[in-house]
Amino acid sequence: MIGNMIGMIGMIGIYLTGLLAAGATAQSTLQLFIDNLDPNTHWAASVIENCNGTTTYAAVCTSAAFNDACSAGAPPITITEGPSVFIATTEAIYSETSATITESCDLHTAETSAQCYQTIAESNYGRDNVKTISFNLTGTAYYQYDVEATAGVNKLGEEGSCSTSGAGSTVSMFGLGAIALGTLGLAIVL
Repeated sequence: MIGNMIGMIGMIGIYLTGLLAAGATAQSTLQLFIDNLDPNTHWAASVIENCNGTTTYAAVCTSAAFNDACSAGAPPITITEGPSVFIATTEAIYSETSATITESCDLHTAETSAQCYQTIAESNYGRDNVKTISFNLTGTAYYQYDVEATAGVNKLGEEGSCSTSGAGSTVSMFGLGAIALGTLGLAIVL
C-alpha cells in the first residue's frame, strides 16, 4: 500500500514536472508581427511593459539569410504591438545621410494582412525631405514570427502595469542592412 502511494506520488511529480516544463516552453516563445521581407529571420525579444492592451518589446534580429541583415552588437528595436497595432520608429545614419523612419500598421490577424503607413524624414547632404507612403502586407508578405523571449515574460500577465517613461513607439534599431525591417529597407532605397 505504501509502495503504491510512493509510486503514485512519483507519477504525479513526473506529471507536474512535465506541465511545468511545457508551461516554461510555451512562455519562452512570443508570436509577433514584424514587417520584414525575410520569413527565415530569427528574433529574440524582452518584454519591457504591458499596458492598456499593447506590449512593448526590445527585439533584436538574431539570424537571417543575408549575412549583413543582423548587425552584430546593434541596439535593439523597440516595438509596440497589440492585437490590431504595430508601431516602430528607427534612426538610420549612412555617411552624409540620416533618416528617421516611423511605421505604424493596423493589423488584421484573422485575414493575415496589415495596412501600414511609413513616414521617412531624411537629411541628405543638408537637404531635408519628408515622404509618407502606405502599403498593404497580405498573404506571404505578412509574417508572424516565433520570437524567443529573453526576459520580462512575467509582465505579460500584468495588464495595466504602465510606466510613465514613454517607451511606447520610439525605436533604437540596428542598421537597416539589406532587409532589417522589410519594407523599411525598400523605402530607404526609394
